[in-house]
Amino acid sequence: MEAPIPETWIKPVLRILRTGALHKEILITRRALQDWEAATTGWPHELIDALRDALGRAGVRGKPVTGMADPGETYEFWIFYGQQQLYAKICLFPDHLKIKVISAHTPLKGTDKL
Repeated sequence: MEAPIPETWIKPVLRILRTGALHKEILITRRALQDWEAATTGWPHELIDALRDALGRAGVRGKPVTGMADPGETYEFWIFYGQQQLYAKICLFPDHLKIKVISAHTPLKGTDKL
């Protein structure tokens, strides 16, 4: 079951999504970008907008992800592009200055749970 994502993770991620530069503070894996474009025909800045909108909602829920190759704290959660519900996963690096968008795609297991 998804629980509220801690503010200690959301606040730095939102700050980076609001003020960070693509390919500098905001990294997006090639696969995440390809999956996003295939699912939405949206541009990278629209992905950033969707992530920022999702994480800016009060009480956003998700799940921590362990065992990732990148150092840092990773969460999975839902985002929306128009009426379309998508799965997203972001790693916040330990310095809290950079994030990596690992996933942004249509749900593989349905839309009822992560």
